[in-house]
Amino acid sequence: VFSLSVAEMGGVISLGGRESCEFFHDPFMGKSDEGKVRKVLKVEPLPDGSGFFFNLSNSLSS
Repeated sequence: VFSLSVAEMGGVISLGGRESCEFFHDPFMGKSDEGKVRKVLKVEPLPDGSGFFFNLSNSLSS
């Protein structure tokens, strides 16, 4: 699960045609398992500027 706050969603909506943004989430931040799970959402413009590419990655480390 990856959710955005209202402010973060506003940032995505207000992106210009050539702008990008990235959001990071660690579900265990502040706990003993901090850093084991890394979730990143990247929003990048398409090369022709006609839209955006959304890339969600989930990394697990031992």
